[in-house]
Amino acid sequence: MFLSSKAFVILTLVSNYKQLIAHKMKGPCEAKSVAAKKLKKINTYISTLNVSTMVVLTWHLVYIGQLLQARR
Repeated sequence: MFLSSKAFVILTLVSNYKQLIAHKMKGPCEAKSVAAKKLKKINTYISTLNVSTMVVLTWHLVYIGQLLQARR
Protein backbone atom coordinates (compact mmCIF):
# COMPACT_ATOMS: atom_id res chain seq x y z
CA MET A 1 0.00 0.00 0.00
CA PHE A 2 2.85 2.38 0.83
CA LEU A 3 4.50 1.86 -2.56
CA SER A 4 1.33 2.54 -4.49
CA SER A 5 0.53 5.76 -2.59
CA LYS A 6 4.10 6.97 -3.04
CA ALA A 7 3.99 6.14 -6.75
CA PHE A 8 0.64 7.95 -7.06
CA VAL A 9 2.12 11.11 -5.54
CA ILE A 10 5.12 10.96 -7.88
CA LEU A 11 2.91 10.37 -10.92
CA THR A 12 0.67 13.29 -9.93
CA LEU A 13 3.64 15.62 -9.53
CA VAL A 14 5.14 14.51 -12.83
CA SER A 15 1.81 14.96 -14.59
CA ASN A 16 1.48 18.50 -13.25
CA TYR A 17 5.06 19.26 -14.27
CA LYS A 18 4.42 17.90 -17.78
CA GLN A 19 1.39 20.16 -18.13
CA LEU A 20 3.44 23.17 -17.05
CA ILE A 21 6.17 22.36 -19.57
CA ALA A 22 3.62 21.77 -22.34
CA HIS A 23 2.13 25.18 -21.57
CA LYS A 24 5.59 26.77 -21.78
CA MET A 25 6.19 25.04 -25.15
CA LYS A 26 3.79 27.51 -26.73
CA GLY A 27 6.54 30.12 -26.37
CA PRO A 28 9.65 30.80 -28.52
CA CYS A 29 11.52 28.05 -30.35
CA GLU A 30 14.37 27.98 -27.84
CA ALA A 31 11.92 27.37 -25.00
CA LYS A 32 10.33 24.57 -27.04
CA SER A 33 13.69 22.84 -27.36
CA VAL A 34 14.39 23.09 -23.63
CA ALA A 35 10.86 21.97 -22.78
CA ALA A 36 11.12 19.02 -25.17
CA LYS A 37 14.35 17.91 -23.50
CA LYS A 38 12.75 18.18 -20.07
CA LEU A 39 9.74 16.16 -21.23
CA LYS A 40 12.01 13.47 -22.62
CA LYS A 41 13.89 13.29 -19.32
CA ILE A 42 10.63 13.09 -17.36
CA ASN A 43 9.33 10.37 -19.68
CA THR A 44 12.52 8.40 -19.04
CA TYR A 45 12.04 8.72 -15.27
CA ILE A 46 8.39 7.74 -15.41
CA SER A 47 9.15 4.73 -17.63
CA THR A 48 11.78 3.59 -15.14
CA LEU A 49 9.30 4.03 -12.31
CA ASN A 50 6.68 2.00 -14.21
CA VAL A 51 9.09 -0.86 -14.86
CA SER A 52 10.26 -0.83 -11.24
CA THR A 53 6.68 -0.91 -10.01
CA MET A 54 5.88 -3.87 -12.26
CA VAL A 55 8.94 -5.78 -11.00
CA VAL A 56 8.03 -5.13 -7.36
CA LEU A 57 4.41 -6.14 -7.92
CA THR A 58 5.51 -9.33 -9.67
CA TRP A 59 7.83 -10.22 -6.80
CA HIS A 60 5.01 -9.55 -4.36
CA LEU A 61 2.60 -11.80 -6.26
CA VAL A 62 5.19 -14.59 -6.39
CA TYR A 63 5.73 -14.24 -2.65
CA ILE A 64 1.98 -14.43 -1.97
CA GLY A 65 1.74 -17.47 -4.26
CA GLN A 66 4.54 -19.19 -2.35
CA LEU A 67 2.81 -18.46 0.96
CA LEU A 68 -0.47 -19.89 -0.33
CA GLN A 69 1.29 -22.97 -1.71
CA ALA A 70 3.05 -23.58 1.62
CA ARG A 71 -0.29 -23.53 3.47
CA ARG A 72 -1.52 -26.64 1.63
